[in-house]
Amino acid sequence: MRKTQQDKPAAPKTRRQDKPRFIVTREYNGSQSMRAAFEQAIESQACGQFESWLEKRENDKNAC
Repeated sequence: MRKTQQDKPAAPKTRRQDKPRFIVTREYNGSQSMRAAFEQAIESQACGQFESWLEKRENDKNAC
């Protein structure tokens, strides 16, 4: 009996690391360069993550 691809076991799917995805179209309206739009998007996300971290850190300190 000849094996086909359907007979082969499926290769295990490797889970990609969750990488940040930037949706720049909101920030990019044509009045600025695409580089400036990406910088704005990255800065916005970094600030948001820092504020979340800082808030969590302060809550952890208050809990102790």
